[in-house]
Amino acid sequence: MQHNNEMQHGRCFIPIRSSEELQRARAAEAQANQDRLFAQMRSKREAQVNRKPIGYERPAFNTPQYWRDCAQGWITGDEQSTDQSDFEARRRRAIDSKHNKAAPPHRHCRAAPRPSKQFSKPMATQAARDDRLTPQSKALLQVLVARTGRGRFTDTTKTTLGIIMNRCPRSIQRYIQELVRFGYLRTQTIKSRRTGFFIGLRVWIMNSVLPFWAGSSTHYDPQQWLTLPGTRRYRVETEMSPIKSKNLILNALSVDKPPWFADFAFGMEHS
Repeated sequence: MQHNNEMQHGRCFIPIRSSEELQRARAAEAQANQDRLFAQMRSKREAQVNRKPIGYERPAFNTPQYWRDCAQGWITGDEQSTDQSDFEARRRRAIDSKHNKAAPPHRHCRAAPRPSKQFSKPMATQAARDDRLTPQSKALLQVLVARTGRGRFTDTTKTTLGIIMNRCPRSIQRYIQELVRFGYLRTQTIKSRRTGFFIGLRVWIMNSVLPFWAGSSTHYDPQQWLTLPGTRRYRVETEMSPIKSKNLILNALSVDKPPWFADFAFGMEHS
């Protein structure tokens, strides 16, 4: 009766637990808190281990590295299904085109170069093995070496080289900049002393382009001529005759003369 009366008045009784029950309840609660803490630490550790690196790029499909990344969780299921469909499509295209020949590239339809008797003198293979250069830069270097003949420089223009290489002058400028940057060429702009206009470009071949027997035996440095003109004495005579004017001009174009010597013969200045 008393219990019913108290329940009617809105009061309830809490059953009194024994000390053993309280200890078991506290131990279960502590174990649950510990399990929850361990689960949080495990999830954080797994997130750090399986975190995708910055700048990650997916490897090729169906490779061991690809499946390892899938196990790490770096590749999602949607990405995996997309890669698999693309792989199957490429495989079907390869099977369908097994006995079909590919169309020839567009460059095969271009006109052949005109016949020429120009040839290149011996040169080192260092530029040909240089991966920093483009194939067109290497081809231009061979043409420039052929234009130098027995000397070490040639006077030309970017328009002329563009006509020879079938490229625009802007492309020729990029090729020359590459060759100058990596130490295969040295350039000078030629300016007319009478009109003041720029009339051409003088291109010097550096020692790294020549074969070992020519590069080691040369006795001049174009960079030294550009920075310290007139500091050394060079021969002006030729074996034919030191008096005739035509031989003087031939000497100006020979390899034994510095760049500033050509100003005396042609009335030009360099900038």
